[in-house]
Amino acid sequence: MDASPRIRNQSSTQLAALLRRSVARLARRLRAGEPPAGLTHARLSVLRWLHRRGAMTAGQIAAADSLQPQSITRLLTALEQDGLIVRHGDEQDRRRILVSLTEEGKSVLRADVRHRDAWLAAALKENLSSEECAILIQASELLDRLADAA
Repeated sequence: MDASPRIRNQSSTQLAALLRRSVARLARRLRAGEPPAGLTHARLSVLRWLHRRGAMTAGQIAAADSLQPQSITRLLTALEQDGLIVRHGDEQDRRRILVSLTEEGKSVLRADVRHRDAWLAAALKENLSSEECAILIQASELLDRLADAA
């Protein structure tokens, strides 16, 4: 079902702004929850980058998360002491040191996702009807399509 040209041209900018604001608000709310015990939001962010991208250098993590070199050094040291990351040499370039998640780091991330999913499931149940939840299922498919668009 294609939208009419009028909707596509005249209100697509308004729809884009509405969607951006709504998605950003929900994302902020999901991130605002308390991180697992002993973790700060900054440490959790580093773990998420490593989960998404795989092994990275400290500089790559700092750039991805807009952190200063001193900050990333402190974060990595704390995460390593907690057994959530490990540093190791790069097999292609022995001069580089890569950072990877440990199994414990992956476990902490899985627990964090379960916690955030539980909050969202409760919010859906408390605030939306079954019809509205069905609409969100369709909307999530459409948002995935948008996210995959080149």
